Amino acid sequence: MGLFDRLKDGFDFADISGIIGDLQKEGNLNFDNILSNEFIKNFTDFNNKSELLSKLGIRDLSQLGEMLQNPEAKGKIDAIINKNSQFGNIEELLKKALKR
Repeated sequence: MGLFDRLKDGFDFADISGIIGDLQKEGNLNFDNILSNEFIKNFTDFNNKSELLSKLGIRDLSQLGEMLQNPEAKGKIDAIINKNSQFGNIEELLKKALKR
């Protein structure tokens, strides 16, 4: 079973840094595919990826993986996600996105 299958089946998101690291090593991490404009519009206060990226202070979603491995940056991301979506943190948002 691949990592994406494990994630979709309710894999523990407590170790998001490890999960992201594994995905990057496998070359399977593509936040553009996971977080579509439709998903962002439906589940956050943002209209599209560009608005989300601007709020996060990054240029493209490929930078998100690196940020999530930094505890301070992840805390800022979690606060933004919590304030601007129905999710409490980035893990919840990614879990929902992976199940779609």
